[in-house]
Amino acid sequence: MRVDLLEEDFHEVIIAVIQMQIGEPNYSVHRFFVKFLGIANHLLNGVEGYVNLRCLAKVPFPGRIAKYWDSFIESELGTLSGKQDRPGILVVGSINTDYVVTADRLPVPGESVVGTDFFQAFGGKGANQAVGIARLGVSPVTFVAAIGDDEVGARGVASLRNENVDCRFVRVIPEIPSGVALIMLDSNGENCIVAAPGANARVDREYIETLDESVFINSALVVVCQEVPLEAIELVLRRAAGHGVKTLLNPAPPHPGLRDAGILSGVNYLTPNETEVAAILDPGNYRENHLGNHAAKVLAVEQLCELGASNVAITMGAQGCFVFDCQLMNRPSDAVQVPAPRVNAVDTTAAGDAFNAAVAVGIYRQMTFLEACRWGNQVAAISVTRKGAQPSLPRSTELLVD
Repeated sequence: MRVDLLEEDFHEVIIAVIQMQIGEPNYSVHRFFVKFLGIANHLLNGVEGYVNLRCLAKVPFPGRIAKYWDSFIESELGTLSGKQDRPGILVVGSINTDYVVTADRLPVPGESVVGTDFFQAFGGKGANQAVGIARLGVSPVTFVAAIGDDEVGARGVASLRNENVDCRFVRVIPEIPSGVALIMLDSNGENCIVAAPGANARVDREYIETLDESVFINSALVVVCQEVPLEAIELVLRRAAGHGVKTLLNPAPPHPGLRDAGILSGVNYLTPNETEVAAILDPGNYRENHLGNHAAKVLAVEQLCELGASNVAITMGAQGCFVFDCQLMNRPSDAVQVPAPRVNAVDTTAAGDAFNAAVAVGIYRQMTFLEACRWGNQVAAISVTRKGAQPSLPRSTELLVD
């Protein structure tokens, strides 16, 4: 049934409801806007989604709400109409196939444990983050990666294309296998992973040099992980900076050579976990380091900023993340702990990738870094409640429930 509603009345309803529920743009605002679009499309049924959005774009919001609303509408118009007036997100990273064995507990060295289940899933930190970004509504998502000339790699790329990820720059390397990861998963959702990079190692400096300038020019944000060579990461960050494109580096898995490579000076947003922080700051002893108290976390943020990072979020699993947002905070000592929702975790394999995908989308939609990290915690919390890497990554429609 169609509901007749004057446009002026419609605008008044929107403003009244939003002013009752929120005071300034943040994660809750974004989530409310997404939820509201469903209501709007119901009220204006019979019209294409992007036309409804153009109607909504006329709503005269005051102050900071107006700026946030305009940005949100612009992004959603591009997604729903199949066109994007502004650049998308570029992801440079790995693509793997995960072979997962579940067991009641993880074995200790030299021990054999009888497993309870086995399954395969597509993974790789780069591919996970690309899929996560696409599922959260950004288009285009361009992916730079490499696979072997084999069925494993071909299936992984086909899956990415089905997720609306642009795979034109996924190169095929003859006579080298595609990347794989062997994952052991216990009954508490904890995991142990060994990855064989295979063709991922060919996302190298030489390949990055061949990428056309348009790959960077058409990107609002570049997201990079460390499952590709450091020399390639350095060049990606430098080329992005040369075009004024912001960069997000997820320094995972830990690499003790990152600091010596001088890469952090080109990073706008850095998202390490505790082990990765230690690998950067104390590469000779990083497996023994932990950020056990507030002072230790502040010191770590200070040191990472001294190395060149502008904004830092140290991810801490179920504890959430420790965030320094240089736009909102004067100094690293102002960094704050952002708690994560409490959930019953069954598989933490792609939690970091879900977090980074959400943070990237938040930055793309002009949230503050702190707001994006709060949202990242929410998205990661959903991902750990189900098994598999890419199968666990949430879609934007799943974020409508409070």
